[in-house]
Amino acid sequence: MARLAEATHSLRWLGAVSRKFQGKRGSPHVQHPVQLCSLLCTVVGISEKCRNFASLDGLDVDEEVKQNPDLRRVYIYDGGDWPIPDESYDAVVANYVLEHLEKPQVTIAEAFRVLRPGGFFFFRTPNLFYYVCIVASLTPHWFHRLVANRLRNLPPETHDPWPTHYRMNRPRTIRRLMHSAGFKEVALNMVEKEPSYGMYSRALFFLLMSYERVVNSSKFFPPLRGNIFGAFVKPQTIAKE
Repeated sequence: MARLAEATHSLRWLGAVSRKFQGKRGSPHVQHPVQLCSLLCTVVGISEKCRNFASLDGLDVDEEVKQNPDLRRVYIYDGGDWPIPDESYDAVVANYVLEHLEKPQVTIAEAFRVLRPGGFFFFRTPNLFYYVCIVASLTPHWFHRLVANRLRNLPPETHDPWPTHYRMNRPRTIRRLMHSAGFKEVALNMVEKEPSYGMYSRALFFLLMSYERVVNSSKFFPPLRGNIFGAFVKPQTIAKE
């Protein structure tokens, strides 16, 4: 159930991503078909949704990504520059990736480089001040490996959680880094979704579900919501210094 809920929410988000490109295939700035690059894309359900409206390539640090049947092309990232030519893509998607980056400014700069003018960088990442992130930032990684998948009621064969750094997980920091790289903001929203970390216990689930209902009930509570959804665009004309 936890995997289904997580995938369902991801597909809703990527549905919004796809709508950005509906009717744009005839635009001089969007090729036929839309060219999209997804970061850390071993989750097949998410890439399958992208494949419905774009030619999809993947960039990942794990060789496991080669098993994803939805990818046209796979790049394995070794920590240096992305092995991708300049201005190759109409969009880059990062779904729960930014929180794992030690040097997010490097990733943002590379995303900017590989995007065509007018291309979008879409992402979803946790809010640093969300209760899950607060606990994660105060505890060692061995603790995450011990409890994270169990709390989400994931099967034993699920990959261990990746280390987190949370260096780009506040709206202010996101805007600063994105603008420094040259991006222009399209949207930056705070959203509280279903409590995936409460799937282990019915009582815990309903407790966290009550939290979700409260923080989504008012425009005054966005700082308490768990997820940051962002859309930034590479300008058609790059200002010269």
